[in-house]
Amino acid sequence: MTICHHPSQRLKKSRLPVHIAGLLALIMFLCIPCVAQEKPTPSPGRVSQEQGASQEQNVSQEQVDAYIQQLGASSFEAREQAAKELLRLGKVAEQALEKNVRNPNPEIKRRSRSLLAEIKVHNRNLALSQFIDGKSPVDQFPYWARFKSIAGDNALSRKLYHKMASAEWELLTLAENAPEQVDYQFYKRAVQLKTKVYSTTQVHPSLGSISTLLFIASDKRVEITGPAYSELQYLLSAPELSQALHHPDNADAIYKVLNAWVDSCVDNPHLKAENRFIVLLFAIREDLKAGISLAKSVIKSPIPNNFNLQNNVHIIYAVLGIAKLGSKKDIAYLETLLDDQQSVYTYISDNSFETQIRDAALVGILHIKGKDPKKFGFTRLTVDANYLYSHRTIGFASESDRKAAFDHWAADIESETKK
Repeated sequence: MTICHHPSQRLKKSRLPVHIAGLLALIMFLCIPCVAQEKPTPSPGRVSQEQGASQEQNVSQEQVDAYIQQLGASSFEAREQAAKELLRLGKVAEQALEKNVRNPNPEIKRRSRSLLAEIKVHNRNLALSQFIDGKSPVDQFPYWARFKSIAGDNALSRKLYHKMASAEWELLTLAENAPEQVDYQFYKRAVQLKTKVYSTTQVHPSLGSISTLLFIASDKRVEITGPAYSELQYLLSAPELSQALHHPDNADAIYKVLNAWVDSCVDNPHLKAENRFIVLLFAIREDLKAGISLAKSVIKSPIPNNFNLQNNVHIIYAVLGIAKLGSKKDIAYLETLLDDQQSVYTYISDNSFETQIRDAALVGILHIKGKDPKKFGFTRLTVDANYLYSHRTIGFASESDRKAAFDHWAADIESETKK
């Protein structure tokens, strides 16, 4: 039959032979699934929440149960295929897997536990990645409410929490839900991380892990005992911590977490005096304002004689900490130490040199007031980038030099009063 190609005929219904029309219909039908297959197939364990919801509507409970039973098949290939399918289903298969973690068949039990753990980790990581962008509900994250009260709720604080939760989800969950059970697990984790700090390899503890331990320790509901604190202090030397405090993407949030932890150390009954002093040195070095209260507690509570510090040199550091971290409102406290003649450091050679508590207090007051201590007689004073001044250079070679310095200070006060 001849087909008319006149333009007017294009509007008319085609009159193709029946066998040709049928063939064209079949071709069109076969092409439909081909187009649909162009959409990437989700890899096992990488199913999005939307895809999971769609699969939940399309996969029956009988199919899921069949995959579960197939986990115990005699064929290794069959078991692997079932595991692959359950992992692909993700959240849809969770409930069924949970019911089989105690299955009498050891292979089904083992694989159910393994698959369930992998699916939960994937779902958690997916939720955390959405959490950074503010797209995930926060009530599912352990300790977030308390973290937010300390570090705030913004892009940088969420980024730090994401690192913490990714690294130490189980420990955060335990600390929030069962704080009385945390101490031993905390201790074990601190030991593991300490090993990494001093390892000769390049594998160091992550900022997320270190921040988590310090954050948990700052919660007074959680009783972290002496042995755990002794291990925790080694993490303070981790370069990741210091680097974070000087990095714009982490500084604000980690600073607030560390400040909360330092503040909790002031009256912590489980923290020994020598451990408290180590925390103080860290606070001074990293400019943590909570170190002011900690310094005052160190001055108030003497360190035992068995702690390896010459005389009471820790008091000099405490005074310098107040001077470095404090402001004019802290001068009144330092003035209470100006009559304390307790010797805290003595150097004897050809020329003797002694430091008394009142010497350090005067240096601290002068620094806060913006005056140069050298002009008041502290001629040996040298700057220390971490602790303001070298403690070995505060003091005088003779009592007459000390008297001259304090007389100069008194005259300066009188001059300020007259103005």
